[in-house]
Amino acid sequence: EQTTVFHAIQILHRFMHAYPGFLQSIGVDAYDRRTLFFRLNCLTSPPPFNHSEEDRFAALYFIFHALQPDLDAVRKGTIFVGDLEGVTRQFFSLDLFNGARSLTKESYPIKVKDFPCLAAPRRLSAVYAICWPFFSSTLRRKYIPVSPLQIKDHFPKELLPKKLGGTMTDTQVRERLEENLKKRFENEEYFRL
Repeated sequence: EQTTVFHAIQILHRFMHAYPGFLQSIGVDAYDRRTLFFRLNCLTSPPPFNHSEEDRFAALYFIFHALQPDLDAVRKGTIFVGDLEGVTRQFFSLDLFNGARSLTKESYPIKVKDFPCLAAPRRLSAVYAICWPFFSSTLRRKYIPVSPLQIKDHFPKELLPKKLGGTMTDTQVRERLEENLKKRFENEEYFRL
């Protein structure tokens, strides 16, 4: 069954309602790379009563789609900026890891340029030790603990989340996701092997 752009947008809306605050900002950085700011501790586990693991990872799949609306975006790569404040070992669940593995099992192609993290756990902390085996060697090199000041220096203000002095609203995040998803579905023929 072919998913329509309307169906994908509905899945994203349910996700944003179930996990408010997870998606902080989406846009393009100074080097024309797609960038997504997210706050990991907003991705509660288990999912809220009105959301399943399947719903959660279907939404993440379409978020990845929205980050790569065309082949040029794929070539330039994607930057994920994670706010890990408040994330502890208790945050992680087997369901969360299994869902994440389902995305990689399908070998979802995404070119991660950098993965800067705010409030990143120290390399020897329990959280980092748990996550480390799931990082590819490439991702391990791209994982960069950063300070809010470093983020503010690198990204334009309109791309920053409100927590860092940015101006992007939840409505703007939703609109950008929708716009990018529509472009991706329009360009779907270029992504087929």
